Amino acid sequence: MDILIEEGNEPSLRQALELEPANERAGVRLAELLAARGELEEAEALLARYPETEEVKRIKSRIRLSRDGAAVLHDPDLEGKLTALLDQVKGDEEARQQFLDLLTLFPEGDPRVNQFRRMFASRLY
Repeated sequence: MDILIEEGNEPSLRQALELEPANERAGVRLAELLAARGELEEAEALLARYPETEEVKRIKSRIRLSRDGAAVLHDPDLEGKLTALLDQVKGDEEARQQFLDLLTLFPEGDPRVNQFRRMFASRLY
């Protein structure tokens, strides 16, 4: 099973899920591949099987952003986009969700995430 998951390609991940349908590692990795390829509905259906871990939340955020417009995923001015959304987050649920989704695009451990979370919180309260 681990060998199939480590291969990390779609056929091996699908085979791993055939052998063990509840295997979260295989399902989440397959969902990430599918989402990157634009197969958003299938990716979401796979993720619905698993608990809301940080990794699952990150992939779901990227799916939402893809639906909103894939260009935002590759926007070099991520900080500018977040700053612009800060003025909208208090009264706009969609802006709040997009802001939180955009934070997932920063690399893990990036200090800007905490900086933007503090600004976000101060705008809400």
